[in-house]
Amino acid sequence: MEQQHTTEADAGAALAAAAFSPRMVNGTPYLILPEGYVAKDLEATLPAPTRQRSTHTAADRDGFLALWDRFHDEKSVIFADVETATFTAVFDFPSLGQPAWAAHRATYKPRPSIDWHAWNGSNGRKMAQVDFAEFVENNLAAIVRPTPAQMLEVSTHLVAHREVKFESATRLANGQNQFRYDEQIRGQVAHSSIDVPERFVLGLSPFFKGELFELEARLRYRINEGKLVMWYDLDRPSEFFQKAALKLAADIASAAGTTVIFGSP
Repeated sequence: MEQQHTTEADAGAALAAAAFSPRMVNGTPYLILPEGYVAKDLEATLPAPTRQRSTHTAADRDGFLALWDRFHDEKSVIFADVETATFTAVFDFPSLGQPAWAAHRATYKPRPSIDWHAWNGSNGRKMAQVDFAEFVENNLAAIVRPTPAQMLEVSTHLVAHREVKFESATRLANGQNQFRYDEQIRGQVAHSSIDVPERFVLGLSPFFKGELFELEARLRYRINEGKLVMWYDLDRPSEFFQKAALKLAADIASAAGTTVIFGSP
């Protein structure tokens, strides 16, 4: 009788083991579990993972390239999204006839430069003449033409004449805007003017430690009840950003010794 019970117990255990064994369906393993049962992943108990799956985040271009040098092989690829300047290396990318998980990656998204953050952030923002003058003075380092000294002179003049009443503005043949104003001096009204460049050129990179490119800005203004309101419009800043991202992609491709794929994985 005892032998019979043992045989039945062994048979039950065998059936249970068979039920919980993985089954292959079209090459994919499945595990069928009764309701209330949980399949536990014990990979963490192994000396090492069964496969690499992680995403490394690089803070700069050199760090991204260092990760590429460390992990890449013949299957690895780099993607570039120039709209957002996001670079993604996929080290285990699938190839023809060789499926892969594409789960081991490195990403790099350059942070904005201080100058780009300032000039692009205030693009189109209307400012009182003193606020505009102070903005220009605080960000002179990015101005290429006219010279920073010339732009500083303009901003100093605007600050010094904050209480004047502006009457009109004229565009001069030399590409300057001439603002005419009246000023009270010892009880007398004095008529004067100030010339401000209609356009100026910035030397900017959208990215921290990035290559500088020239970007033109156009001065805008409005005279409202004797007060001068000023702002500037950058010339197609989105295209400027993409141009810088394309140049960075070309630099990364050259340094990595591979072709960058434009898009996202």
